[in-house]
Amino acid sequence: MVDDSRAGFDAPMNDFIAVVARRAGAELRRYFRSATLRHDDKGAWDLVTEADHAAESLIIGAIRERFPDHDVLGEESGRSGAAARWLWLIDPLDGTLNYSRGLTTWGVSIALAEDGEVRYGAFYDPLQDELFYAERGKGARLDGRPLRTSGATRLADALVYTSLPHGPGQEARLRNVERLSPVVMRLRMSGSVGAALAGIAAGRMDAAIEAGGGAWDYAAGGLLVREAGGHTSTVDGQPSLAETTTMLAAATPTLHDALWGVIGRYSVSEKESDEAAGARAAI
Repeated sequence: MVDDSRAGFDAPMNDFIAVVARRAGAELRRYFRSATLRHDDKGAWDLVTEADHAAESLIIGAIRERFPDHDVLGEESGRSGAAARWLWLIDPLDGTLNYSRGLTTWGVSIALAEDGEVRYGAFYDPLQDELFYAERGKGARLDGRPLRTSGATRLADALVYTSLPHGPGQEARLRNVERLSPVVMRLRMSGSVGAALAGIAAGRMDAAIEAGGGAWDYAAGGLLVREAGGHTSTVDGQPSLAETTTMLAAATPTLHDALWGVIGRYSVSEKESDEAAGARAAI
């Protein structure tokens, strides 16, 4: 019997990303819950582990060997390359804090953008051995099976992911929680936006709202949501592009617009207010 689970997909790229994500996941499993796992503070309220570095090094090494002319943007290593048409966006360990504490919600996020738009994206959960994969215009898959969002349209039915990291914009994030909590079914703060976006694509979650991350946090997961029938934008309502650094994702355009109706009209003015407050505090 012919395997048609990837019919229409770019099989060589699919295979490359899958192999690299699984290899990085195996490296992360090796360190997980190790009594000797080392970590460093990389800023206020943020950390990086040796597992982050090991997994990112593995991924970038594989990309450099196969695609030496491509640019790479990694959470730990920053950007390398010379403004190429192709850009890889990598979060080798999405959910580092969870991982460092022995919690189980974390994974590997890999995306490839062409001319500023994400074309391929994958999220791999090593503990569940689940590989979520999407290709622009070709749909999304979980281990070969087609994915569709829940189809939720009402706020009252929506299970919504968000986060409250420290740093600039925290007051606006707190206000969003206050506005959303009374009108959605539940808010969840699982500590991995990549896992949440993959969950939306699989119909397990209904929406996600986050600001303050990096492009590597949202590129792959945003594509998964869109290719599974959902809708994404920035929290300011702008189109999601490869280097977008905020995310408003929902199972349907209707639910997206309903969430935007709750938080969107405040976003720009409050962002400016919080940035001004942060600038004053730094003086």
